[in-house]
Amino acid sequence: MSLPPKKGKIQGVKRQLILDLQTFLWRFEQGGYSRDSMHEVLEFLETALESEAHEIGGAIEEHISKMITDCHAYAEGKGNPKDVVRDLDQLRQDLEK
Repeated sequence: MSLPPKKGKIQGVKRQLILDLQTFLWRFEQGGYSRDSMHEVLEFLETALESEAHEIGGAIEEHISKMITDCHAYAEGKGNPKDVVRDLDQLRQDLEK
């Protein structure tokens, strides 16, 4: 059993996660919120966020997992880009608390 990360490390991971979310959102915006742009940036999102979310754990990890699922749905033509942006913004706000 491993010890939970120290508070300072968690804050650093949260800051990096916020930066990654901002980068993802910027890249998605640059692609015109298209499904093609979602496909292009989704790999970045999954790689960056899943490892960081795992370090934080709890509700943040669950929220990120749901957000990635929503992004996949949009990329496959089943979702709405406004929902993706709303989820990203809500996650950022949760991380800043």
